[in-house]
Amino acid sequence: MCRKYCLIWALALWIWCEPFAGQAKKQILFNSMKCSLRGKVLAAVECRQESRQALGLILTTQELEATNNIVGVFELRLSIYGQLKRLTMKNIRLELCHRWEQRGKKSLMGLFYKGLRRAENNLPNQCPFRRNTSYFIRHMELDACELPPYLPEYNFTFTGRFYANNVLGLDVLITGGFCEAQQDCTGQRGTEL
Repeated sequence: MCRKYCLIWALALWIWCEPFAGQAKKQILFNSMKCSLRGKVLAAVECRQESRQALGLILTTQELEATNNIVGVFELRLSIYGQLKRLTMKNIRLELCHRWEQRGKKSLMGLFYKGLRRAENNLPNQCPFRRNTSYFIRHMELDACELPPYLPEYNFTFTGRFYANNVLGLDVLITGGFCEAQQDCTGQRGTEL
């Protein structure tokens, strides 16, 4: 009797795990991150690549007025390593005040919002952003498990502009790749990252 139940549980475990057995673990790696302050709506900005998997950003609001919302408008260029063809997605919006509303939605932006929610940050839960305050986002990682497993390996260039109170405040450029875990996202096999 016990043997029968053990066999049933082993079969159930095998059926549950079998669809994932042939899929390689994927990762999102960053090659570079650059940002520059534009205009006078933000007082200071610092961005850094903390590791190949994590990014960080510190921005300081102006002293004169509160910032009602900070919105990023991005362009994402994807290219398969070794090919000249590119896929470009334009006008991708990222609203820092509405990051909690995107919970549970499977989408490209859901990937970014989930990374923001999991990162160490002091962003306000509701807008406006306070005057003369430094806000940070540390250890922001994008989880490759949120992407479909059948996607090929891609290199990406993420170019964006952040607007505060509808005025350009910050330009951002991020490059990286999406690849299997044992690779370094350059088309070469990596031993250690």
